[in-house]
Amino acid sequence: MSVVFKKLVAAGKRTARADVEFVLENYIGNPVGIPCSLAGGEDGKLLGIQSLVRATGRE
Repeated sequence: MSVVFKKLVAAGKRTARADVEFVLENYIGNPVGIPCSLAGGEDGKLLGIQSLVRATGRE
């Protein structure tokens, strides 16, 4: 997820943090449990991410 977020930052489509620690804390290890869906292509490349609850960064 962090790789995709970093690409979004580079493209000017995301301003929130994109580092691995942010993803782990706010998506993977979030005690609220944020449901996420990942879209992948036939070649195995990650095409997109959808978070059903907004992650809040604690910066």
